[in-house]
Amino acid sequence: MIFDAIADTLPKQNSSAGGGKTREEQVYERADDLLKQLPKGYVDDEVRDRISQRPKQELDQVLGSGAGIGADGKPVDGFTIPLNMFLYQEINRLNGTIRLVRQTLRDLKAAIQGEIIMTPELQNALDSVYQMRPPQMWYIDPSGAEIAWVVPNLSLWFTGLLHREAQLTSWLMTTRPVSYWLTGFYNPQGFLTATRQEVTRKHKADRWTLDDVLVKVVVTDNRFHEPILSQAARKMKPPVEGVYIHGLYLEGASFDKTSKVLKESPPREPYVPMPMMQVSAITSADHDKLYKSSEYYDCPVYTKKKRTNLNYVFSVKLKTEHPAKHWTMRGVALLCSKD
Repeated sequence: MIFDAIADTLPKQNSSAGGGKTREEQVYERADDLLKQLPKGYVDDEVRDRISQRPKQELDQVLGSGAGIGADGKPVDGFTIPLNMFLYQEINRLNGTIRLVRQTLRDLKAAIQGEIIMTPELQNALDSVYQMRPPQMWYIDPSGAEIAWVVPNLSLWFTGLLHREAQLTSWLMTTRPVSYWLTGFYNPQGFLTATRQEVTRKHKADRWTLDDVLVKVVVTDNRFHEPILSQAARKMKPPVEGVYIHGLYLEGASFDKTSKVLKESPPREPYVPMPMMQVSAITSADHDKLYKSSEYYDCPVYTKKKRTNLNYVFSVKLKTEHPAKHWTMRGVALLCSKD
């Protein structure tokens, strides 16, 4: 497994475990190993070409059979499709992270060899890699703002990078995933907005407007939860409308897959994997009719355990046999990451 391969190459915290090698020698080898595993990144012109010229099958899926051909007889420009624009933005951000990681690791090696000055930033990076932590500069910019995912363990952070790159590259080079790993996006709110835009466009004849459309979520029977889709999951058909998402964890409760209602958490299991969910859109009037009863808990979704407005993504209506207050008091929420 990728995780095991990375974990096996992480530096030990004492010289005897490192085979008598110095701290700097261990970090040098670690930087070299990570560089070998680091994706090469993306070329902007190639990305633009791939997004502009999407496969016919994908255009038919998104726009309807035959709707992907313009008046000039050519396929429509992929950049006019909201989720394709989202893909481009995500690739740009990931490319920036890959470049930053590559430059840091290269500079670390050069500084250890005495080829360049060991700056305070590089010294902090050396300390972090030795202690099996991702350097802070990889996920926090000089202003203190988060620019990438925050995970305390180096192997988990680097595995996250590989998984994110795998999802975006597969989407770019082939076609849309059957289901999206929501945790793998820098801007999950933007993903949901793009999804609403696409569903709204499909209902142009019904005079839907984006301002009057809300997110609708339906929990499926599929229990798939891993970041990278399995062979079985890839054979699934995408939803007729909207998208499938996976990889969320339910904190403070569990979900009955048979009755599809919230239930109490199992003992000593604070986080329960949530089944794959279909995310679509619905007009505000239909939304009020569908969820007018008290049988639903408005479950907030956060990018991580620290619940702040900055980490809030959206809310999901989950069926419940208890009053919604029952779950509010327990702090029930969905998390993109439990690390």
